[in-house]
Amino acid sequence: MTFAIACGHLGDRQLPAAMPGIFTMALFVTAGCVLSVTAWFCVSLFMSKLDTTGPEDEFRRNSFIFSAGLVPVLLLPLYIKFYPQLLLTDFKVVGWLYLPWGKFIHVNFAGYFLFMAAGAVIAAQAFLVMANLMNKLAKKAAALSEKRIEKILFVSLLVFYTVVTSYVTFIYPPTGDEPHYLTIARSMAYDRDVNLENDYVTEETYREFYPVEIDWKSIHNTPGKNNTGLYSLHSPGMPLVIAPVYAATGRFGVQLLYNALCALLCLLIYKLLRTNFMDENISLFAAMTAGLTLPVCVNSSLVLTEVPAAVIIAWCTAALRNPRPGKQTVLFFTGISALPFLHTKLAVFSLMLLSAYYVMIVKGKKFSVKKEAVNMIPLAAAAVSGIAYYYAIYGKFAPAALTSVYVSDSFSFIFSLKHSLKAAAGILFDRDFGLLPYNLLFVISIWGVILAAAKKDTEPLKPLFLALPYAALYLFWSDWGGSMTPARQLIPVVPALALCAAYFCRETAVHERLAGKFFTAYSLAISFIMMAAPVFRFTSGKEKLYAVLNAAAGPIMWILPSFNGIITSAQITVAALWIGVIAVLYVRYTRKRG
Repeated sequence: MTFAIACGHLGDRQLPAAMPGIFTMALFVTAGCVLSVTAWFCVSLFMSKLDTTGPEDEFRRNSFIFSAGLVPVLLLPLYIKFYPQLLLTDFKVVGWLYLPWGKFIHVNFAGYFLFMAAGAVIAAQAFLVMANLMNKLAKKAAALSEKRIEKILFVSLLVFYTVVTSYVTFIYPPTGDEPHYLTIARSMAYDRDVNLENDYVTEETYREFYPVEIDWKSIHNTPGKNNTGLYSLHSPGMPLVIAPVYAATGRFGVQLLYNALCALLCLLIYKLLRTNFMDENISLFAAMTAGLTLPVCVNSSLVLTEVPAAVIIAWCTAALRNPRPGKQTVLFFTGISALPFLHTKLAVFSLMLLSAYYVMIVKGKKFSVKKEAVNMIPLAAAAVSGIAYYYAIYGKFAPAALTSVYVSDSFSFIFSLKHSLKAAAGILFDRDFGLLPYNLLFVISIWGVILAAAKKDTEPLKPLFLALPYAALYLFWSDWGGSMTPARQLIPVVPALALCAAYFCRETAVHERLAGKFFTAYSLAISFIMMAAPVFRFTSGKEKLYAVLNAAAGPIMWILPSFNGIITSAQITVAALWIGVIAVLYVRYTRKRG
């Protein structure tokens, strides 16, 4: 019955006209049931391999998870009741469904809502399976080899991302900077250039991955030398990487690439924590929660620069723990050379990593002019390539070329104490972009920083020290929040924050206490909502989850204020409450240990 109604909305048709399609829909339902049962069997069998006991308990436990699809059927009367309101709801972007062969179909919101319900069930099952796996690994990690733990971590997260983000790709088109990065990649793949004039003027070029007219005239692009051509404000590195993948596999292939990069990021966070003497259980907890919660989880399929940058930064940071000549050093210098080609702002990270490397080399009396001359080759090649790239487009040498790149950018730096304090509060507490309303686990990171400073233990703070200049950019950047929920710009700092959280967990075991369990459950629940209902995190008007709630709840949303506007008493009160609660709980959990 549910799928008969869904079929009635396909192509914006009414229910009676669609009745002949019920048989086709029944085939899809049957296929879905077969896939669900197969997933139940495979997941249960995999989980049972981590135990020495029989598989009966896992089959029973997972039978509850994979029967979650029955819940929406019970809610069908509510759907029928609100059907007229859903049918009349209309959005610019919401309602377009992306098919694997690069074609969009449109359904009205009543039908779209049913697809979201099905996606919510799939996402719920995926999150519950991962929560079960985390609980299982927490008990068994010490008995497993390091290689096996790493394989389980990478493969499980890759499968999780593939399942959940394939639904997101299907239900919602790329947004924000995404379609523009994809346009550059498409131009590189098919036109063999970065002049985007024909790609934007001819809508068919970007309609492969974006269903409606795209805004390209006022933002994202600028003319080249002599006011000719049209070139992106975005750096060319990431589009160059995804261009062959897009040419071979389309949008879904790029999504799978990002799924793999995000799983790799979590694996590298685990390795970073292990090189800093964290045990397996705590390292797994920190790495998996970082990957399953915001902002990393939301960005596990988004075609943006932060996840690839975080992968490079996490690897280079871990390599700094014990820098060795040879292949590792070549990869280190290649990585820091590539960062500015992902985004200009990442040059700050390159500088910090390079400085830290030479401090360690000189301090350890391992400096060799001959070896370091070879190491500098990737940096020199990157510098020459950057100068040549921008000169070819703008006919100017850096930094004049970079000035031309941002000539149409309306954002700027605001060097004032007032703005920096508001931005700092916003990055932490803002209802749209703040980290803490979406992921309470970052509270444990803050506690880790405070505890390490109080103990004068600098080891867990070193990666964070390398990240501070990059994070400080957003204290003075006028658009510190960006347009994604929450602020995706801080993803490159997540490995350092995960280490601080792991440090506090090691010293206090807070992750095993009520607060740690509540923080984890809350953060996973918010992540599930944002993955199951992407219309909440960015609709056609870029409304965020709390903005949607604000429209419905009205005045009560003062407890989740926005820090983008003029400073108000609500902002000050909420920031003070956050700081007070964080401080009180810190004292409680550190004093208990004493």
